[in-house]
Amino acid sequence: MKTVLVLAALIGLVAAGYPLFNNNVKTKTLDPNLVNIQKKVLLLLENWKQVDPDDEYYKIGKEYNIEANIESYTNREVVTEFLSLYKTGFTAKNQIFSIYYENQALEVRALYRLFYYAKDFETFYKTAVFARVWLNEGQFV
Repeated sequence: MKTVLVLAALIGLVAAGYPLFNNNVKTKTLDPNLVNIQKKVLLLLENWKQVDPDDEYYKIGKEYNIEANIESYTNREVVTEFLSLYKTGFTAKNQIFSIYYENQALEVRALYRLFYYAKDFETFYKTAVFARVWLNEGQFV
């Protein structure tokens, strides 16, 4: 009986020590431009409830004018829709945001479409920075 228990314990130890996964994972080096894009977006989302006037994004967001750069978007109707909502007044900063309020849902959809129809990453980034600086934090995130 002792022999069976010792044998079972040894088999259990051998089975526990056997790796269940393969560590041979192929990796590849990312394009440096993609890494810079990821870094910019992550820095933009860092501390999203706080606006830092000393950060580089703040200066870009303060100076960016969506109406003056309407040609940087593939769908002009989306830009004019966003601008009409923006001029009538978006939800103020630091107010509670909920997608269940119809007006706030319309504002978020317009902002999402604006992001979606940006022609290139620079336009997308400047639009996102504009939203971070000027719009409600909940809508931005």
